[in-house]
Amino acid sequence: MSFYHSVWFKRIEKLIIVLLHLLHLRWLLFILQEGGTLQTQSLLLHFVGVGVTGGLLIAGTSTIVKNRHIKEQGLSGS
Repeated sequence: MSFYHSVWFKRIEKLIIVLLHLLHLRWLLFILQEGGTLQTQSLLLHFVGVGVTGGLLIAGTSTIVKNRHIKEQGLSGS
């Protein structure tokens, strides 16, 4: 059994995903707390950044889960 298919790799992978989502949430909370003091252009760029990174997190997470599912199905079907 390779490290890629081990339980520890899956846990580390999930931990990284959770940490990235928590970092994203922290950025969103910063925008909401400091939004009244930021200039309009800066605030707009922050919201665009949060939207783009949120989309990338969703797409990246779903790709990781999809690839893992496909590989596990291929291994169990052999």
